Amino acid sequence: MKQFNERTLYFISLLLLLISIQTETKGNYSDEFLFEISPPIELYESQVYQAEKINWDVSIAPKGFVYFANEQGLLEFDGERWTLYPTKYNLRCVYATDNLIYVGGKKTAGYFKRINGKLEYHSIKAFPKSEEEYWKIFKYKDQLVFQTFSDIYLLTSKGEVRMIDAAFTTYAYPTDHNIIFHLVENDVITYNPKTFVKTRIKFPHVKNSKIQFIDQINADEILLGEVSHGLFVLKNGNIKPIKNKLSEQLRKYRINKGIKIGKETYAFATFDGGVIVGDLGGNIHYHIHTNNGLKNNRIHGLAYKNGYLWIASGNGIALCDLNSPVELIKDTQNKLGKIIDLISNDDGYYVATNKGVFRATRTQNNFHRFKLLLETRGQAWKLFKVEDHILCGHSHGLFKLHENSVEKINDIRGLSNVIIPPESKNVIIASNFNGLAFFNFKNEKWGNDVNHYLGGIIIKNIFALSSHKFLISTFENTLYKITFNKDYSELIENRKYQLDEWNADISRIQLTKYNDSLIVLTGKKDNYLFKNNQLNALSEEWDHISYLSPEINGKYLAVKNKSIGLFSDKWHPLESSISKLGENLVYRFNKISKIDEVIFGILLTNGIAFINSEKLESLQENDLKVEIVNYQFFDEKNNKLAKSIDINDIPANYNSVQFDLTDFQWNNSPVFEYRLTNHHQQWQDTEENSITIQNLRSGEYDLMVRIKGSTNIKRFSFTIAPRWYQSKIAYGIYFLIILLLGISIYRFHLMLLRKQKLKMLLHERSYLNQMRLMIENQKLSEQKIQLNKQVHHNENKLTQLLLDKEKQEEIINKIDKEINSIKRDKVIIKSSELGKINRIIEKKALLSENNIFVQYDRFFKALSEKHPNLKEGDLKLCGYILVNKSSKEIAPLFNITERSVELKRYRLRKKLGLEKGVTLQDYLKSI
Repeated sequence: MKQFNERTLYFISLLLLLISIQTETKGNYSDEFLFEISPPIELYESQVYQAEKINWDVSIAPKGFVYFANEQGLLEFDGERWTLYPTKYNLRCVYATDNLIYVGGKKTAGYFKRINGKLEYHSIKAFPKSEEEYWKIFKYKDQLVFQTFSDIYLLTSKGEVRMIDAAFTTYAYPTDHNIIFHLVENDVITYNPKTFVKTRIKFPHVKNSKIQFIDQINADEILLGEVSHGLFVLKNGNIKPIKNKLSEQLRKYRINKGIKIGKETYAFATFDGGVIVGDLGGNIHYHIHTNNGLKNNRIHGLAYKNGYLWIASGNGIALCDLNSPVELIKDTQNKLGKIIDLISNDDGYYVATNKGVFRATRTQNNFHRFKLLLETRGQAWKLFKVEDHILCGHSHGLFKLHENSVEKINDIRGLSNVIIPPESKNVIIASNFNGLAFFNFKNEKWGNDVNHYLGGIIIKNIFALSSHKFLISTFENTLYKITFNKDYSELIENRKYQLDEWNADISRIQLTKYNDSLIVLTGKKDNYLFKNNQLNALSEEWDHISYLSPEINGKYLAVKNKSIGLFSDKWHPLESSISKLGENLVYRFNKISKIDEVIFGILLTNGIAFINSEKLESLQENDLKVEIVNYQFFDEKNNKLAKSIDINDIPANYNSVQFDLTDFQWNNSPVFEYRLTNHHQQWQDTEENSITIQNLRSGEYDLMVRIKGSTNIKRFSFTIAPRWYQSKIAYGIYFLIILLLGISIYRFHLMLLRKQKLKMLLHERSYLNQMRLMIENQKLSEQKIQLNKQVHHNENKLTQLLLDKEKQEEIINKIDKEINSIKRDKVIIKSSELGKINRIIEKKALLSENNIFVQYDRFFKALSEKHPNLKEGDLKLCGYILVNKSSKEIAPLFNITERSVELKRYRLRKKLGLEKGVTLQDYLKSI
């Protein structure tokens, strides 16, 4: 089923192709076309750089950044990524230095400075406020010049601004000693910023003149470019026009700006015709416009570095590689048709297309002229040489091509693969719609006898193995090895190899020679070496290689995954302008032809690419360098970016990092390799323009980055600080804790040993201790009994004494009452007798009281020492309370009321400082 679909698809496509050929053959043909050679052009439309279409100026920083004055702001390109820095007003001009990017526009005169990886705008305050627009910025020695169309300002290195009164001017330009500008419709002015001297030079050649470009050619001559009248030379105060092809073209397309890109080579931006690159000799190297690559012919700005020309236009941005080994013919209107084959000739080359055969010659000023050989109108399949003859296999037969005519040799239709056996130059073998055809060529004459073999098989490729032996690939998923007899009159071997098992793309199988070996390219991942009648798998270096060119100084141009590179046992990628050609190859008819010893032609769907092999070799010798244009450390967990950090002491939580990379090769898409010490063991590949590494541990790191295959390594060192628990102080604390813990464990161990010894001693003494305790307890019990008895006896004795004292006091009170009664009743008793009685009573009371204090001297002494604030009455009250006297019983002893006793008890508690719940009696007994 699969074979049926493939064959059916092929026959349908072939039928449609023949129908289109017949239709075209009946139509009107133009037999001659002129195509302009152009360099590779890379377009960047507004959707790519995410800003407005119009870009007014462009400047390249020394390091390689490219800056554009865009309608929305400052646009930056580092070779890998675009970044827009919006401004309040439109920008009209830009000038980049090592550290600052100066910009000008409406109400804008300032600079951008990189801070923490991003550009920030700073206005220059010294400039006067004005509604004028700044249209140009350039450097003159150590000063910067800002220009409006009415004034020119000089910004000194000290930040001072000086104005040149210029009235209405065009663009100003610096020379060795002066600044030159043109007063519109008036004179040319040379101004010396050192002496402040102006010199006026008449420009009488053009009425209403407007000089747009000025450059110093040498010490005596200055080049002037007038907008509509081309080029002039200023010498010794005289202005003369330049009359050549370049000046003529500039008059036609109107000069806007210009830059010098070589010794006498210039690139001119025009208002109506794109970019013209030429020299003062009048030679036009390239004319770049909308027909060969640009989106707009109005060019506002140009910048040049290392062969690359940046173009700022009214619709997008373009990059031209003027030093590229590639030059292009672009047939955007399909004038030539689908180009299938190309072969060189003495003074040019032929191309076979579905419209016929064209003879191409190179004219002056980088044009190629294509002339259709009318007799070949229709599908031309193959161009080949037999001795000095150029032949064409055509859908209408076999043709011999002459310079201005065509000779038909035979009617064999559809000769698409032609080979001349190495052992016989008189035989031609060709594949056509009906297998293989053989015919003779002798003595400059073509034989009419034709032999056919393998009829009904549509052959894709044919390759000579050895004498009379060939390998053939077909559109039926098979290979054939065939062998003929000596005179090719008989097919004696036909060996078939089935290709189903190795999953080939039968429409793209190529049999090719590589270093004297036969290689079978399948159009898929795996490719094979045909050796000893066997298919042997090739190494992984051959994976996805689908086409090889003729040999170029030991190397081959190869197609791999729709990219073109160099191959010599290993794939070598080429710059983008070359590799991307692989995306535009003619489907099923990949073809790279050798035109001469230096130039190779690659057939494209919309034209031809010419590759200069000498330039290609020098390109391969360049060892590209990588740059880290920006880096950001961030806290992945909290999604926070680190700001203003020391790369030698990065906080531990900002342990993820992104590096933005570039090689500043603006049209290149390199594969980067990187390795981070202490993190990666091997080099890592990435086709991205940035590297992100997350969750790094604390420590010192060294990032190494290079372009794959390069020896130049870019290094970036940084240190992630330890977390607080990993700091030196923390480790010191950990050490102290461990030391103290060790000491504690040691001491605890010693303590356990002591306890064990003590336990043994205690165990040994326990019986003795128990016995001793029993004896002591018995003694203590006896002593306690004796003491209790003594205390009880003393309490009883104290109680008795108090009772005696109480009785005595009662008697004394009675006597006192009697005496008072006698006095009241006026009974006559001698006063001396009364005094004697009183003294006896008082002495008796004193003796009684002293007796109490003598008996309990230790108690009252201890109480007084513990509470020195107690008075004599307080001590008495303590004595009564000690012997358990109630308030009622104490009241008459103090001759007060019971309530007063309670108050005295309360005050006593306060003096003794007793807590709630402790009774006076319990406390006094404890003493």
